[in-house]
Amino acid sequence: MKTESAFGIYIHFPYCLSKCPYCDFASRAEQVIPQERYTEAVLRELLNRSVEFPDREAISVYFGGGTPSLCSAKCVPSGPCATTRR
Repeated sequence: MKTESAFGIYIHFPYCLSKCPYCDFASRAEQVIPQERYTEAVLRELLNRSVEFPDREAISVYFGGGTPSLCSAKCVPSGPCATTRR
């Protein structure tokens, strides 16, 4: 894979347990985070956008946003796996 065609993926996790007063990120405070629903939405988005990048390889996945560490470990492995075209 040529380096110039490689790219990274940013996955925004918009949930926090509380909203910090200084935070400008698109995030929201939730006591119950809809992790499975959000993971399914991210996977759909990755699949839909994969056609925009034929013959290119995602070499990194960055999770950011609200508080990505709140995301259950069972949801995280699905995201990077979905970047592989079937």
